[in-house]
Amino acid sequence: MLPNNQESKKKKGIKKIFAFFKSKKKDKDTSDNLSEIEEISTPKTQEPLPNQTPEKNISGKTIILIGSTGSGKSTLANVISGTEKFIESGSSISVTREVQREEFTESGINYVAIDTVGIGDTQLKREEVLDKLAEAVYLAREGISQVIFVISGRFDEKEIANYSLLKSIIFDNSVVNHTTVIRTNFSNFGSEEECKEDKKSLLTHKELSKIINSCNGIVHVDNPSLDLDIIDDEDKKEIEERKITRSKSREILLKHLKKVCQNQESPYQPSKLQKLSDDIFSYMEEKIRKRKELEEKRKRLGLEIKRKEEVKVTNIQVSTAIKNDENDFKGISQSGTESNETKLLSQQEEKTPVLKIFSAVRKSLERSGDIKTNLKKRTDILREEIKELEEVKKLKEEIAEKEETIRKEVLKHIFNNYNEIAEVAGGNTFISSIVGDSVDLSNIDNNFDELWNQLQELEKSSEDKEDLMILSLEEIEVETEKRERELIELNKQLLNYKEVFGEWQKQGFSIEEVNEWANALRRSFNPENDALFCAWLRDDKKLTTKVVLNYVIESIKQLKEEYYSEKVKKDFELLLKSAESGDSLAQYKLGDCYLDGIGVEKDEYRAFVYYMKSADMGNSNGMLKVGDCYQYGAGVEKDKKKAFDYYLKAAGLGNQKAMNDVGNCYQHGIGVEKNFQKAFEYYKRPADLGNASAICNVGHCYANGKGVYRDYNKAFEYYRKSADMGVKEAMHNIARFYRNGIGTKRDIQSANYWFRKYRSLLKTNKSPDHINLELKRILDDERFKLSWIDYNDFRDIRKIGKGGFATVYYANWFDRINGTWNDVALKVIHDSNKNEQEFIQELKNHCEIGYENPSFLNYFGVSRNNYGDYIIVMEIALKGSLRQNLVEVSRLEWKDKLNLLNCIASDLEAIHSQELVHRDLHSGNILQDYLHSAHIADLALAKVKEGKICGILPYIAPEILVGQPYAKASDIYSLGVIATEISTGQRAFDGIPFSDDLTLRIINGFRPECLGPDCYINLAMKCMDKDFDKRPTATEIVEIIARWLDEMDQEDDNEIKKQFLEVNRIKPEPIKQIHSQDVYDSDIYDTESETAISEPISLVEISDDDESEYQSQVEVLLK
Repeated sequence: MLPNNQESKKKKGIKKIFAFFKSKKKDKDTSDNLSEIEEISTPKTQEPLPNQTPEKNISGKTIILIGSTGSGKSTLANVISGTEKFIESGSSISVTREVQREEFTESGINYVAIDTVGIGDTQLKREEVLDKLAEAVYLAREGISQVIFVISGRFDEKEIANYSLLKSIIFDNSVVNHTTVIRTNFSNFGSEEECKEDKKSLLTHKELSKIINSCNGIVHVDNPSLDLDIIDDEDKKEIEERKITRSKSREILLKHLKKVCQNQESPYQPSKLQKLSDDIFSYMEEKIRKRKELEEKRKRLGLEIKRKEEVKVTNIQVSTAIKNDENDFKGISQSGTESNETKLLSQQEEKTPVLKIFSAVRKSLERSGDIKTNLKKRTDILREEIKELEEVKKLKEEIAEKEETIRKEVLKHIFNNYNEIAEVAGGNTFISSIVGDSVDLSNIDNNFDELWNQLQELEKSSEDKEDLMILSLEEIEVETEKRERELIELNKQLLNYKEVFGEWQKQGFSIEEVNEWANALRRSFNPENDALFCAWLRDDKKLTTKVVLNYVIESIKQLKEEYYSEKVKKDFELLLKSAESGDSLAQYKLGDCYLDGIGVEKDEYRAFVYYMKSADMGNSNGMLKVGDCYQYGAGVEKDKKKAFDYYLKAAGLGNQKAMNDVGNCYQHGIGVEKNFQKAFEYYKRPADLGNASAICNVGHCYANGKGVYRDYNKAFEYYRKSADMGVKEAMHNIARFYRNGIGTKRDIQSANYWFRKYRSLLKTNKSPDHINLELKRILDDERFKLSWIDYNDFRDIRKIGKGGFATVYYANWFDRINGTWNDVALKVIHDSNKNEQEFIQELKNHCEIGYENPSFLNYFGVSRNNYGDYIIVMEIALKGSLRQNLVEVSRLEWKDKLNLLNCIASDLEAIHSQELVHRDLHSGNILQDYLHSAHIADLALAKVKEGKICGILPYIAPEILVGQPYAKASDIYSLGVIATEISTGQRAFDGIPFSDDLTLRIINGFRPECLGPDCYINLAMKCMDKDFDKRPTATEIVEIIARWLDEMDQEDDNEIKKQFLEVNRIKPEPIKQIHSQDVYDSDIYDTESETAISEPISLVEISDDDESEYQSQVEVLLK
């Protein structure tokens, strides 16, 4: 810690610096101020980058554009925002069918431009009008800074009608005080005289003159469209001229907007808009979330969005294919050589989409040696896709339900303001366009539900209703049918194998009959398991294939459930008889029935009794289960020594799982002294025999150097083999290896693939009803794979450390749902029981990042202690923080250093992709499991009040130090500082007092020392550039480092490779840490008072040597 007097000077100095820069903003003439502070050059005023949106809770100036259809609103929105993201048309015909939104920054002001649809357009359907109103209200819910009333060409009554309608529906009479009239397509906007003449003509319109005389002014601009076909140089020239015109217009518009927005004390929040926003907010949030999920599934399934006509054509093609190809597929399934039918199929394949799929599969299988394995893999994929399509259909129905609820709320709002709407020009026309002429409005004040029902009936009778959603139900059915048909035919091909068809023959089925059952059961058909089921349908239920063919899929599922329920009861009775007669296998199976409650009431004691009988008869599986009972105390008192003895006995009889369990006992000291070498030997035996779990455990041994020399390449090979065999833990580890570049080249796409596959297999428990509703939604969201974890499920809880905002514990957590024990970190957030919303928002942010980028730091779930504080249950990083490991990191090869920096940049890219800003990035909150990889932790859970900054001085960007808001560029600055630390092994500015002098030097360009090749130093310095317009984005940094790594792997001596090989030869000098650790704890500085708030973290000493490895994570988790 700094001495008290130095600490006080540090905080007072920072306060003075803020006061100085604040006074600079208020006074244009800064010469007097500058004279008071010598040796300081005037800093250039920084502005946030247009593409670097400040974090979501930083409010912007919302600009909403309204006007009639075809008035050029979208083109004007592009002019204002300086983008081409709003859909515009070169003609006077509107192409805007959706409410569009775009954020941009200009002169330090954050703007949000919202382009609305002309609601007075009678061509819009009722659903469209209500949907667009809801979208506009939702987007403008935090208030409006300026309403842009767009007028183009010859003014008519339609334009004033749109303004008046919106005033009566969501605004009020004071909207005019927040309105600017924009005259678009005015080519002579540069002529003051022409503008005055135009204004004069507009004032002749009575209603419009009221608006112009009371609003914030009228601005003339020209907004020519850039939507032109470029054929020759003249067209190119025309485009450039139009761009210049738009640029001049933008300058005029932004000057006006800056003036009116800065004069505005608070945003315009009319009560009608707020009321409707409150009514629809939760439904809109749910709709948006589900739409996003639907779109992700669409992309994952490779489905293209088609127009209705295209879907119908595809449907006809598929139906034709299904009708005509029956015999062709019989030829494939019955013959190993190419038949006439197969040739016919090849000819048809190019004509119909569904057969093209079969063609690719058939050709792939012909090239493959193991056709049966590939057939089974493809059928598994198809079943998963069909399941996902069912989820898509369900999502679509849920979205439609939400949309109807939203429409109902909007319509109710309109009817509540019916009298006011009816009085304005175009009001009655607007109402009629929504409800039609046949709905009785005389009872509007008394029974809204009755009116709504009338509208619903009219909607049902409408024949030309268009499905405006992504993926129509018709398209989903087509895609499902395509996959279902392929699945049926591939299942038929599996019947070529004797071991498959043999089971059907035993039940008296011919190949033709099996094919009939395959067609009847459709996607539910499984040739390897359904022989007995179909015999039961035929013999017990007396059902024929023709009857079952008419059953819906759900009915077939119910039949299967009924069959298995009866089968279990019969099997239990048979097992009981066999067990009593001394059959050891039956005794073992009967133990399973009692343990899991299959066909009988669950009874752990009886399960143990039958397992013991089986074990006494020499059954190795029985011995294995007896060992499990002793280890976990199921039906008998726990006895780890006896558990080990039974595992060892079963292993001696060749039981592979028992060998694996013996290895586990030796590794963890369960009933026997720890012996890593013996653990490895026992894992290796079943692994060599192909046991998937044991293969994963051998991977653990190689990865951690337990019982064998550490070898990441071998660990990767074993994990990959086990993951391919379906072991969840191996999938998780292979994902980590790909993500961190361990034992293989770093591959974030492969990492994300395996992380997704791993998480898809995870089960989560249902959250309790008594918790916060918003938190419950997050926990129950299938995307995030989070569990509500009972505090009693944690064992061996030990406090690691405590800070101002959190206390961190190590714990061993038993995941009851997935049946695994996990070492985890428990981060208890102080006072989160009082600040639930902040905690929930940060949790949601982390989850959204993790869903989009599965390689991000993993959260297991949320818990709560007896004091009501929330606990985040997360991965534990045994190597602690990057700051703690800097000396070791500095000794790494440069290839490993680059891999480390790329991991950090990749996580930052993930954060920025969700339009979030970290705000407090430093080497102390970078977690490490391995020296050459890392994770970013903590998304600024602790909020600070306005006028304060939170962070560690060396990592705070200069623009933040002069009072500008946090943006993505400020995180890039922090990353640049971390890059210097990785290169030197030295903490930034170690040995230099963190004082007002250092603050001023940072503002003026003083940066930490950076070592390494020129290309690396240049990148780090570019990240820390004083002008943040020149800083690269996180994505650009990831691409640059990836390119360097690729060039270092090349055989030729390229320039990049030479630079890094040269610096590898330089041995690092001994590093001495000067500052105490406390200096590098995040502080909160008050910029408006003499006393700064600061609560550095103090670690809690732990005497147990075993706990020291977990203590290293404290600094990262305590903020």
